[in-house]
Amino acid sequence: MFKTKIFRANPKYKLVPYENLTPTHQNNLSQLRADPDFFGVLLPNENSGLTIKAICHQTAQLYKNLQYPGKIPKEIISSLGEETNTTIKKLLLDGILELQTEKGFVSGAEVCSIFEPEKDLTNNGNKLSQLSIKAIEYAEKLNITDVTKLSARLYFYNRFPLSTKRNQAFSNQKDTLKYLNLHPQGKYYHLLEKYWEPVKPPNKYGDYWSIWQSTYNHKSIQKKQWRYKLYISTNIESQKEILGEVIGILSETETHSLKFAKQMSGLLRADNFIAYFNTLESLQNTAKKLASAFANIPGQGVPFTAEITSGGLLSWGMDPPRDKYQANWQEKESWRLWITNRLASAIIAAKSHKNTDLKPGKFALKRLSLEGIDTTNWIPSISLLNSYE
Repeated sequence: MFKTKIFRANPKYKLVPYENLTPTHQNNLSQLRADPDFFGVLLPNENSGLTIKAICHQTAQLYKNLQYPGKIPKEIISSLGEETNTTIKKLLLDGILELQTEKGFVSGAEVCSIFEPEKDLTNNGNKLSQLSIKAIEYAEKLNITDVTKLSARLYFYNRFPLSTKRNQAFSNQKDTLKYLNLHPQGKYYHLLEKYWEPVKPPNKYGDYWSIWQSTYNHKSIQKKQWRYKLYISTNIESQKEILGEVIGILSETETHSLKFAKQMSGLLRADNFIAYFNTLESLQNTAKKLASAFANIPGQGVPFTAEITSGGLLSWGMDPPRDKYQANWQEKESWRLWITNRLASAIIAAKSHKNTDLKPGKFALKRLSLEGIDTTNWIPSISLLNSYE
């Protein structure tokens, strides 16, 4: 697709090797030096609307080669192989490269129409697809230019509001656990004691999550295996009703661990109960049992997850790998945070492009699809699944 096209390096960036960075930048990126493929960063010009990007030697070489307009070098195409088109699309949408058109050199949202005909924000009709699209439409209307803040708006979309009455009634963790019958004297606590052992969460999560690990299933797990996530999402009244049976079913399956919110604000989140598995097959088998047991329970619905039951009660995702070019100060991303961070970054980037009618949300979906996400149903692609095994 791109072999005969003319490109150039985006002049709004400056290529800087790690050794030439300021001490602050070097400190933030110090852990990346262990990767022999890491080169340095692309620093954007002030007020360019672009963000700093850590890059590998190959991207750096391509950027150098295209300081003057030209075709993608044959050695780069040969090295990338089948990934050539996808990689070049990413570099164009991220504003690292620019493509020559009749209107001049373009990148980002301005280049999207060249890839495929523009489509509306559509979904396949299921509840979670609709919620995800609504979340994106909501986010693109916000006047937020900070990726972290906009990502949080996407991440917490479909959370029920915390009323003053509830806040007063459940002012601490003990009140919430008592409500759920999961305090030491509660009628469901014996299930946790019998089949699970508590896990001390990281300090920043300690006040929000109660985490438990199977006393049986975790023993055979290899450290290299990664986890699939099953979301059990319903309102707090229904959660109280089914929680004991949910834990009972999970105790008899290949569930590796589980966590549930222990503050009222957490219970109002859409993703207030999550079970973890080491294979997709184990997750699917467990989901069948839960779906059969709770066919009449209403779902709240977790945006940016793949729907299992039609009402959104059950859905799934997976733990993504840590980005090898992630800075030291950046938080390790969960499945949904991995998605919302990328959506937020793309939405903000798209707003900086004035010479296009493409809505920021549409651009964000196009960019995310290049990461291996089917943005119609939020299922990871086969290539993305296979890349972790």
